[in-house]
Amino acid sequence: MADSHAEGHSALQHHFKDMEQQKEASTLGLWLFLSTEIMFFGALFTGYTVYRSQHPEIFAAASHRLTFRLGFANTVV
Repeated sequence: MADSHAEGHSALQHHFKDMEQQKEASTLGLWLFLSTEIMFFGALFTGYTVYRSQHPEIFAAASHRLTFRLGFANTVV
């Protein structure tokens, strides 16, 4: 059996048999990453929404302490 890397594509990594397997692995990795990000940020936004709906007075009081310059600086950094 001939070495597939000798005749293969120059972008083929050593631990894959062919470019199709490499593409499938990278596509699977991309979808796994996206799904974990959606679950993570979905949980964060859900927690924020629940907490804000249960304690609106705390959020109203905290909003009076916000400063535009500090928020802008945090965003830039």
